[in-house]
Amino acid sequence: MNSIKMFSKRSSWKSDPNRLMAQLERLRSDGMEIIHLIETNPTRCGLIYDTEGICRAVSKNNILQYRPNPKGDPECRRAVQSYYETFGKHVSADQMFLTSSTSEAYSFLFKLLCDPGDQILVPKPSYPLFDVLATLDDVTLASYPLVYCQKDAEWRIDLEALYDAIGHRCKGIVIVSPNNPTGSYVKAEEIERIEAYCERFGLCLIIDEVFLDFDAVDCDPSSSMTCVGRSRVPTFVLSGLSKICALPQMKLGWIVTSGPDGLMQEMNDRLEWISDAYLSVSASAQAAAPWLLSERGGIQDQLKARIERNHRALSQSGLTDSKAFLYGREGGWYALLGVHSSTSDEAICCRLLEEQHVMVHPGYFYDIEAPDPVLVISLICAADQFDEGIQRMLRCLRSG
Repeated sequence: MNSIKMFSKRSSWKSDPNRLMAQLERLRSDGMEIIHLIETNPTRCGLIYDTEGICRAVSKNNILQYRPNPKGDPECRRAVQSYYETFGKHVSADQMFLTSSTSEAYSFLFKLLCDPGDQILVPKPSYPLFDVLATLDDVTLASYPLVYCQKDAEWRIDLEALYDAIGHRCKGIVIVSPNNPTGSYVKAEEIERIEAYCERFGLCLIIDEVFLDFDAVDCDPSSSMTCVGRSRVPTFVLSGLSKICALPQMKLGWIVTSGPDGLMQEMNDRLEWISDAYLSVSASAQAAAPWLLSERGGIQDQLKARIERNHRALSQSGLTDSKAFLYGREGGWYALLGVHSSTSDEAICCRLLEEQHVMVHPGYFYDIEAPDPVLVISLICAADQFDEGIQRMLRCLRSG
């Protein structure tokens, strides 16, 4: 079988994430200018925002009036409803709960679904924030692996391993589509199998779609469709303005619920009770969201062009001469670079930072385990910084 299993228990690794961060801080304190090839903040990437429009949107007069609603402002929820209609999906605004972020959305759902010590299944590789969020809500995590098929240059969920990972205290399964950092979308046959598992064991499905809008130019359009409105099992779809509008500081996310009518009414009532205890979303974010969502095309076009341009530049940069190769990508903001080397991904990153003053992330930050070291690179960096950083990185790889 021409595939690589990409998962591990982070605790089993001897690498220390603090080592790379300490090295970065030391170089900064010495006045060294660092090229960040892992920049994740779009507001630092030279994008052109409609400053006047955004300022008008957040300064509406109605933000001076307090109208608390556990689900969030109705006009804002209708704007989210319109967003999904562009995907051909109609969901009721009554199925939506606004949150201050997708992190808070996860916290609400962990509270809804779990008692202390209950289990949630999450993908590996994936974003390491899951560990922190689960710890804060006294939830335990178990992982299911994503498998990279070299022949097809695509990622797949190991469905048999996922089934085997379901424990007696498991309450839900998380899918990230597209995944961070692999950029892989969940496939139709995969989600159908997972829904069957959820039916059998009485589980809920949490689907994180924050990078949904950023599919690769050659991605199958049927693969990048939203999962809102699926009704076979209790389903909670997460997203927000952080990625859709490239405005992480606006602090607005949401949960869209769907599923069997008999179950969802009670779940929605309980979720409304949880949300009512917080009422955390600011009036300015809710007031601005309708305009921001309606005008998202301008910033998204810039980001998509930047991502495709940088991915193309990376693929044409002479990776083979540096004993490196690109993993297949279907969407998202990141590229995975494999390196044919006997050293570790951490050692490569530390050497690259020390010798070339270029920062990338080692694959183990995301629980990637592979026969060759893996580097994670952001594709939203400004083009000139990206090109300079890639050339420095390749010089380092060729010399090592």
